[in-house]
Formats: sequence, C-alpha cells, structure tokens
Amino acid sequence: MKLDFSKSVVLRGLASTFIKGFGAIFNYLLTFLIAMKFGAEGNGIFALFMSIVVICSSILYFGFDTFLVREFSTYDEGFKKKQNALYSFVFIRFFSNLLFLSILVSLTAFAFGKQLYGIISFSIFLNIFIDINAAVLRGIKQAEWYSYFTQMGKNLTLLILMLFFSFDTENTSIILWLYLLGLLINAILIFRIVRSKTGYPISRELMLEFNFKIRDVFLSTKDFWLSSTLVFSMLWVDFIVIDFFLGKTESGIYSVALKLANLVTFAFMAFNAFLAPKISEEFNQGNLRGLQKLISLNFIAVFPMLLIPFLLILLFPTTLLSFFGEEFVDGKMILILLATAQFINGILGPVSIILQMTGYQRVFQRVLTWVFFLKLIAIMLLVKEFGLFGVAVATFSSIVLWTVIGSYLVRRKLKIYSRYNNLI
Repeated sequence: MKLDFSKSVVLRGLASTFIKGFGAIFNYLLTFLIAMKFGAEGNGIFALFMSIVVICSSILYFGFDTFLVREFSTYDEGFKKKQNALYSFVFIRFFSNLLFLSILVSLTAFAFGKQLYGIISFSIFLNIFIDINAAVLRGIKQAEWYSYFTQMGKNLTLLILMLFFSFDTENTSIILWLYLLGLLINAILIFRIVRSKTGYPISRELMLEFNFKIRDVFLSTKDFWLSSTLVFSMLWVDFIVIDFFLGKTESGIYSVALKLANLVTFAFMAFNAFLAPKISEEFNQGNLRGLQKLISLNFIAVFPMLLIPFLLILLFPTTLLSFFGEEFVDGKMILILLATAQFINGILGPVSIILQMTGYQRVFQRVLTWVFFLKLIAIMLLVKEFGLFGVAVATFSSIVLWTVIGSYLVRRKLKIYSRYNNLI
C-alpha cells in the first residue's frame, strides 16, 4: 500500500512532467521561430498580446478554473449527478454568455476597423473555454490531459501552423490569427475529451433540478477568482509596464528571459497538475498525515528537476540567451534573477495549491492582494531608473515574498510543512 501510494505520486507526476517538458520545448521552438522571423520586437508584440489574453482570461474565469478542481476531485457515483449539473451550469450559463459578449465585442471591433481587438476577444473566450474544461480534467485526476492542454497543446498547435503556413515576415498579425485558429482546434478537441472521460451530457433539466443560481455559484468561486486573477496579473503585468515605459524590443528580451527562467519550475508545475485534487481529497478525509506524506514525496521527486535547470542557467546564461539571437544577451541578469525566484518558489513547495485546496483561499487572497500592490509600487519606482533589471527585481521580490508568507501560513494553519518533512 505504501509502495503503491509512492509510485502513484511519482509516476503520475513524471507523466505530467514529461508532457510539460515537451510543452516547454515547443514553447522555446516557437519563441525561436518568432525571433528568427520577427526579431525581439516580434516576440515583444506576441508577449504583449499574450499578457492581455492571460490577464483578461484570469479575470473572466471568475474562479471556476480552481473551484472546479476542488468540486470534481471527489469523482464517484454519489457525486456524479451533481457534478454533471454543475458542468451543465457552467456551459449553459457561463460559456454562452461569455460567447455572446465575445461576439459583440468582436463585431464592434471589426466594424471600426480594429481587427486586433476582435482577435483578442475571441482568443480570450477560447482560452477560457479550454482552461475551464482542463480544470474538470484535472479534478477527475486526468493530469496528463490537463498538462497537455494547459502546457503544451496551444503552443504546439501554433508552432505547427506557423511551420505549415508561409507568410509575409513583415506582417506580425499573422501570428495572432494563427494563434486564434490553434485555440479553436484545441477547444474542439478538449470538449470531445471531457465528454468522453466524464460522459456528461449538457442538460438544462439537470441544472434546473439542482437549482444552481448564478449568485450562489459566484459567491462560492469569488475567493478563487480573486486569487487566480492576482497571480496571473502579478506574472503578466510586467509586459504591459515594459511595453509602456521601455518598448517592444525590451518586452521581447524579457519574454525570452522569463521563458528560460520558467524551466526551473517546469517539473514543479507539472507535478502540481496531479497534486491539487489529491491534496483536496486527503484534506477532505481529514488525513493530514497522508497530506504531509504526499507533499514530501512530491518534494523528493521534484527537487532534482528544480536544481539541474537552475544550475544550468547560473552557469550558462549568456549561451542560453544567445541561442535566440545576440540582442537577447542583454537579458543575462534578468534571467538569473527570475530563475532564482522560481527556484525559491519551487523549494518552498506548492503553497498556493495547498491553501486553496484546504479552504484557506481567502487567507491566500489577502496575501496576494498586499504583495500585488507592493509589486506595482516597486515596479513603477524601479522601471524608470533601472529599466528591465528594475522590473526583474520587483518580480523577484514579489514571488519570494508571497511564497515565504504562504509557506508560513501552511505551517501555522494546517500544522504541516509545504516542503519535505518526515514521511513516517
């Protein structure tokens, strides 16, 4: 039993890591392809576009992306009918209204000759559709599919489309059109997979039977919504500030440095895909001993995969950046700072998931709120004086601050450690 538990954690985590690893490779190939065709400015434009899509998506998730993981983590016959009703509610009430809003914004944008806003609007809708369906897959412990759609599928599809379509290298908007097409392909695919894995029909009658009310559901998701919005905004607001104060070339350099720094935690994040529903399950069963064991096993499996890429970045930052072009070498110190922040984030453990899956999402939300506003103040003060390095310092400080505070809160509230502790 003990061996089976350990093997389950490690094997499922490794499967997610494998998928996320390929996702990272495709992401860097995509970044390289854009850099070769459009240079740092092209990467900057795409990074700004993605910042807008991700931040707006995180706001419009309304917390469903985290709430559904918790609600679907108990996946058995006793809960299946209610879960089916909840999924129907999300589809009928949430997706349909969001699609109507997206169409309205897009038609208005195209009517006034602002096609970029139309692309952004549809991209936001499709991105939300994919990620919320992925949350259902994560909740029912289909971590491999969750990892594919959130970490690999979008970039892989765009990479394939870019390789198969020849286009004018001076027209950067083609990247955005191809990204939109890729999202549509992934949205169709994930909908079919969720239906296949759950067997859930979209049932208005079932939704009405459980009498889900929009107000009640949003009251349940609002703390998750605020937390996820703050997390995404904290990570992506950098590009908006850089584009406004510095320019698209600097945004492109920062984008490449950030993607390389994220190599440090790619295994950590991949294991988290499997970890979240298991944390919720162990906590709901009152098994804090099992929860600590789960977290400790996760740390043992992930630590080598945190350390190796971190050391590679510390030893060869210039070599890694020069792969994308000589203009990216200026991001050397930015890369080292961001990689160090990710390493600290990884070794302190999955604090955000632990707090949100154990009912302390409101406490976590307060921490993020304070840290977010402190980061905004820091980034505005530092960007004018120190440029990209100032932005990186603000980001480093915010990541370390909320991770350290979160780790302390896990210990204080749950009496367990967010990192390795005795497995016995």
